[in-house]
Amino acid sequence: MSLLPPGCDAVVQVVGPSYLDEIVEVEGALCNPEWVEQALLHRSAPARIDYSRTEAARRPLEERGVFLQVESPGGDCIRVLDTGSTRGRLLRVKEERLFDATSLGLSAGADAPPLRTEVSLLGTRLQLGGMGAGYALALDGRLVLPIGGAEDRPDQDGRTLCEMLDGCGIAYGPVFVPGAATDLTTLLWSSAGDKLPVGRRSACYAVTAERLLEHTAPADVHIVTSLPCGTALRVARALSGWKMFTPSLRNVQEGGLEEVAGAVDAMSMNRTEWGRRADGEALRTRCPLVVVTQGEQGAAVSFRDEAGQPRWTEVPAARPPGGVQDANHAGEAFTAGFLGGLLARMSVAQLRRGCYVESVVRGAAREGCLSAALELTIREMRFPERAQVLKLRDSTPAPAGGEHEKQGG
Repeated sequence: MSLLPPGCDAVVQVVGPSYLDEIVEVEGALCNPEWVEQALLHRSAPARIDYSRTEAARRPLEERGVFLQVESPGGDCIRVLDTGSTRGRLLRVKEERLFDATSLGLSAGADAPPLRTEVSLLGTRLQLGGMGAGYALALDGRLVLPIGGAEDRPDQDGRTLCEMLDGCGIAYGPVFVPGAATDLTTLLWSSAGDKLPVGRRSACYAVTAERLLEHTAPADVHIVTSLPCGTALRVARALSGWKMFTPSLRNVQEGGLEEVAGAVDAMSMNRTEWGRRADGEALRTRCPLVVVTQGEQGAAVSFRDEAGQPRWTEVPAARPPGGVQDANHAGEAFTAGFLGGLLARMSVAQLRRGCYVESVVRGAAREGCLSAALELTIREMRFPERAQVLKLRDSTPAPAGGEHEKQGG
């Protein structure tokens, strides 16, 4: 199970957290359905609402019938009801609002949708989450990840996480971080397709670059993901080989991303994260390859051509061959499929030159879109194989168009 081309001998190493995801599935949309109908009336494609990433404090809630209550300082609150619940949990979010208008394609500062006050619980499940495990599984790579616990043993959530990594056959080197907790996300997921991730980020923000580097091994390709920008910078500078950084929204908000861009060969982020950057041109100048996933609009790639000039090219999204089952891990599927497409057309030595031909970039980006489309049809933690991607590619008309200059960076 790998998105790398057959016969590819590149050794891949992933450095960054893997989260334990608690999926809380609820009935109906998380936001007011009337708002969706009015605000998204003129959109050509259905909206999949992804609220802003948050960091939460957790404590018990003594209220019968409430399975989970999430609230923010700004007064936003959503309660997940379950008639069998005798004791619930309160997640108190640090951010003023639970949602992000820009993730809906709205202009910055636009009114975001009001949350429904109460929703009914359909069920829960634990899932292996976080970009680290996704990239390692999709690229048959080795994962170096921080885990909360003592010097030589994980905490309870860390043990569950390790069991899931073992179950997926992912090779990994755990870095135990005393005094920190294993990273965890409670993900509210609705039958309407919108989601609200409420995260606890502890081990990945307490671990040091030096501790992570103690557990790394030589590799041809490194993916550094979701670590604080300062930690990611020190890790990237110490590693040899071709390096890609995949930031989180928090990386964008905390600053320092431009320094990381100068230490890696490629970056991959989603449109919400890119939209928060005021210095996109600086990132393009520093980094030879910048990939921006755009959901139902596909992907845009800034690449340095053979003359050393940054150029943009865009590829439309691929239609999932069947209904959408789960939107989790689509981002990892795109980036892993894109990297597999590059390695099918270029050697690692060529990648390290940092110059790209547009047809190569477009071909790899198309395979990334196809990988993401297939991933949308998979509910469990696994990824499509490259043979499936190529089969879908060969049965789907190639998109028209070419490179063009995007306006506004």
